Amino acid sequence: MVNNETTKTVLVSISGGRTSGYMARWMQQNPDKVAEFLGEDSIEIVYVFANTGMEHPDTLRFLNDIDVKFGLGIVWVEGVTQHNVRVSTKHRVVDYESAYTYDQWTDVNHPFHSFIMKYGIPNIKFPSCTREMKLNPIHSYMASLGLKKMKDYYTAIGIREDESRRVSARAGVENIIYPLIDMNPADKGDILEWWSQYDWDLNIPEWLGNCVGCYKKSYKKLKAVSQDFPEAFEFTAGMEKTYPRVGAEFTKYDDAVDRTFFRMNATTPKLLESFEHGGDHASYINVMDDAGCSESCELFDTDWTN
Repeated sequence: MVNNETTKTVLVSISGGRTSGYMARWMQQNPDKVAEFLGEDSIEIVYVFANTGMEHPDTLRFLNDIDVKFGLGIVWVEGVTQHNVRVSTKHRVVDYESAYTYDQWTDVNHPFHSFIMKYGIPNIKFPSCTREMKLNPIHSYMASLGLKKMKDYYTAIGIREDESRRVSARAGVENIIYPLIDMNPADKGDILEWWSQYDWDLNIPEWLGNCVGCYKKSYKKLKAVSQDFPEAFEFTAGMEKTYPRVGAEFTKYDDAVDRTFFRMNATTPKLLESFEHGGDHASYINVMDDAGCSESCELFDTDWTN
């Protein structure tokens, strides 16, 4: 799938949330409008979902329903970490039935587990998970189609008009486009109203979206996760116990602190204890509730700490 003089490829990054699903459907139904906006004679759309293995089961169910009912032909990819070599994460193509799920996290080939074995536990200071489990696997897949550089295709990201602060500063140079801001402006209310017509709509609250126990989520959301989906923290606790000293800093500094997922260097047990007692980490409550990680996690998500 190499671009020719008249047709340009548009990668649609689907996160598994309502917004990117809505964007994908709109683009499927309006390719001429997209091509006109981009100044291209015609476009060919490729829909891709990068699975980290820590998404909520209903996210995967919803994504599969979107694909089946709308006929998008979504390509599911997972990161394949290249151990013992200085090479970025590659990809494997999976599907709804074969994709890794959160309850398989102890498997060393699970994409998130394998990533941590090489790069260490991700957190605010070391936010490499999106790069290695979403961005690089998708790049690897697009390269397999003959599109080796981002300038060879457009990348459509599902960020709404009311989330415009999250637009990447690199958008222009990396051919990133935001259809729900620039082509078909839509806000959260528009998206929710549109999906309400389907009885197979996503059936989880926002705080369970995407990687269920994501460190980007606010204290309030993580507390809600602990009540609604406590098994998410089995993974974070297990990784902190097994790989606390994996990362480049441990080869450079003898006094480097063990890595944990959450703010203020809280271990998972300490975080869960604070939920029960309102203890040492109550300052998390002051973190903006959105935190850039609600129902989805986008490839070029920026400014989530603002």
